[in-house]
Amino acid sequence: MAKLISTSAYCTHYGAPLAKGVLSADGRITCPWHGACFNACTGDIEDAPALFGIHSFQTSIDNGRICVTADPKYTKKDDNLVRQPNFAAVLDLNREESSGVVIVGGGSGAMHAIESLRENGYKDPITVLSKEDYPPIDRTKLSKALPTQVQKVALHSAEELRDKFGVKLRTGVTVTSVNTASKTVQACLDSGSPDTTVPYTYLILAPGSFPRRLPIPNANLSNVFTLRFLEDAQKIDAACQKDQRLVVIGTSFISMELANTVAKRGSKSVDMVGMESTPFEVIMGKEVGEGLRTVLGQNINFHMDASVDSIRAS
Repeated sequence: MAKLISTSAYCTHYGAPLAKGVLSADGRITCPWHGACFNACTGDIEDAPALFGIHSFQTSIDNGRICVTADPKYTKKDDNLVRQPNFAAVLDLNREESSGVVIVGGGSGAMHAIESLRENGYKDPITVLSKEDYPPIDRTKLSKALPTQVQKVALHSAEELRDKFGVKLRTGVTVTSVNTASKTVQACLDSGSPDTTVPYTYLILAPGSFPRRLPIPNANLSNVFTLRFLEDAQKIDAACQKDQRLVVIGTSFISMELANTVAKRGSKSVDMVGMESTPFEVIMGKEVGEGLRTVLGQNINFHMDASVDSIRAS
């Protein structure tokens, strides 16, 4: 028997209209913009990049009419868009000596793990070991605007992680080894300090990934960048001021967003190099790719069906 479900209408990440997304047979709603997934029955978040769930409303049928009972403020695209999770567990954390959960990595994966643990009643300590010098950030914003301040991309501040989630955040830390027999992690500060041993009861590995540099000559020149960390965005922002030339290798989402951002600044030129015949061709096909090229590719020079053999210093 079919089940009638009613939820709030917008993704909690960037407010995309979920009516234009996908509802799958297993009851998942997928955002049309960045692919965040929500459980249609409960509103719970099931996949990144959104951090928060959507609202679920009581629904019934009365004389052939669909009746939805909802607080109007939770139906609007404003500050009430997000369904705040219940972190009652934090108010009653175990204070006894316990290793708890140690999370290696300080990205959105770590943040999702923290919220899920607390929302599901986990009361023991949580320690995050992050190579980055700041709390978890929303990396999807880096290519859209080249932000240079942590506050503009942080998912939560270090103070919020400590006070609201009961998390011990250790930044600027590199994990060098894991001993599963003794349940310990060896880590060192990036400053070169001696290794420290961090015990754990449960270990979550969420280090993320790193962009690959092209295996071609001069790929490591000082003005050749990849984009993953906030520091990368800061370097690109400093290098791509007005009257500068930018070449972007690759013609998919991150590269197109970055090129579009820089082109709007009035740069001398922005060129994109891609192996396909049109941007996004592999992911979305030629027709959609050409449409996106028209919308996003203004003031950008495209060099398609091309490969890069080397980079020459000028």
